[in-house]
Amino acid sequence: MRLAYKLVVWPLDSFRYFELDFVVKRCSSLQPRRYLDLSSPRFLPASLSQILRCEEAVLVNPDADDLRKTQETIKSMGLTQEFRYDGRLVIDLDYETESFDLITSVSVIEHIPEDTAAINALWSLIKPGGRLMITVPCAAEKYQELTNIDEYKLLHANPDGLVFWQRFYDLEALKSRIFLVTGEPVYQEIFGEIQAGHYDSNVLAKRTSHAYPVWAEPLMMAKRYRRYESIDEMPGMGVVAMEFVKRSTK
Repeated sequence: MRLAYKLVVWPLDSFRYFELDFVVKRCSSLQPRRYLDLSSPRFLPASLSQILRCEEAVLVNPDADDLRKTQETIKSMGLTQEFRYDGRLVIDLDYETESFDLITSVSVIEHIPEDTAAINALWSLIKPGGRLMITVPCAAEKYQELTNIDEYKLLHANPDGLVFWQRFYDLEALKSRIFLVTGEPVYQEIFGEIQAGHYDSNVLAKRTSHAYPVWAEPLMMAKRYRRYESIDEMPGMGVVAMEFVKRSTK
């Protein structure tokens, strides 16, 4: 009952309204036989695999507790499709090379310290003609964040007790860390804050206020954020959603 109530008043978190809409729209005309998702919000792969009628859906998430919750949630939804759950790190996956038609990963790559290695691992699994859909946070000037909260229990803390949290990509970082492997995206959309600093103040409010109006987030995202043509235009931070197509090497 608690989960049901939460989903009613707080179904998505901030940028997810933009990110999930992007992925679903860009995938809606596809007909993938094999589909893999890396740690996206669980309702994305659950619903997308049904919409696209995939023969096989593999859900990868090295966070054991989160993967368990995903299994329980999908079971409670009464979905008839078989899902394969994989708790390994992305760099440890040993599926057949070029065997997936579609891979999605929403707001995940930025949390992986060795992000280029992760992208390379995913890219190697995609068939020629297949697609990779990813979203990452971005800013006009790149930066990264550390935290004293080890949410995923997958990283080692530095001498100050901090672990890597996430990376914000500028255009140069995208080119050197992602496009180096995949090439340029065939399509992308950028969504960011209108006034610099709003996102950070919003995150602080969520963490410190028991009366945070979660129900008002859709309106907030519509009023305080907008689309941009390029990352360089943004006054603060945002998210870039990208679609890559793997070209045949022959």
